[in-house]
Amino acid sequence: MWSFTNFNNFLGRGYLNISEPFTEEYTCYPVSFIGKDDMENGNKIILPQTALNALARRHISWPMLFEVSNPYMEKRTHSGVLEFISDEGTCHMPYWMMQQLGLKEGDVVRVTSVSLPKGTFVKLKPCSKDFMELSNHRAVLETALRNYATLTIDDNIVIHYLGKTYEIKIVDLKPAFACTIIETDVEVEFEEPLDSVEEIQYVDDAPSVEEIKFIGKGQRTDGKACKNLKKNKIKPKVVENLEPWKDKLVGGIRTKCDEYEKLLKEGRIPGIIGKFRERKA
Repeated sequence: MWSFTNFNNFLGRGYLNISEPFTEEYTCYPVSFIGKDDMENGNKIILPQTALNALARRHISWPMLFEVSNPYMEKRTHSGVLEFISDEGTCHMPYWMMQQLGLKEGDVVRVTSVSLPKGTFVKLKPCSKDFMELSNHRAVLETALRNYATLTIDDNIVIHYLGKTYEIKIVDLKPAFACTIIETDVEVEFEEPLDSVEEIQYVDDAPSVEEIKFIGKGQRTDGKACKNLKKNKIKPKVVENLEPWKDKLVGGIRTKCDEYEKLLKEGRIPGIIGKFRERKA
């Protein structure tokens, strides 16, 4: 008689339990390894043809969504799939996703099929204020998110625009930790960028040292109230020079006027008696 206690082993590796989600481990590489650099603007992956066959037998409907995780670290994100053209045993994904999961070229990644609800709300926190300074940052975001199948809280998604790269952190999502954004309207809210500087609050000039030396009330020894005496500002004392001649210039100040000298020679200056003698300089 046949014994079916170990039915799965009897059928061998070809047996497939369609009631279980698709789960497989692959060797991961960046999408640039197969010339798909444009896929860096999104979060979709490329799987081998055998993955498509296994997914089809499970009657998984489109869009196919996956949880992508590092089996050796507690890091995970979610993605969609673009094509099934990679070599058997390999998975290609955007390099920013590999960094998110702490993976390097040739590391093992686990891919599990999941079903996610449609997102209705997302709160974003740009890592740089440069993104918020774009005049059309909402339009840039809307265009970039068309290449994303899912969003996951705590992910840092990457947006490429006009030769620059902007990182944006997913702070909050509704109605779940991870959601799909395919063919759905999502309300977007922004938080202050990570590198934003709070406005400096200016205060009035601080009181002088003289004003803060004593701010209380004095008390007399006889118990009577003290009168508030207003001290006058001390004016600097001007010291009179009692011996000004000691500060005289050696030789004094000499001036020379040609017109005056001419009048002296002609004897036209009143009070000049006798022959004019030219002064020595």
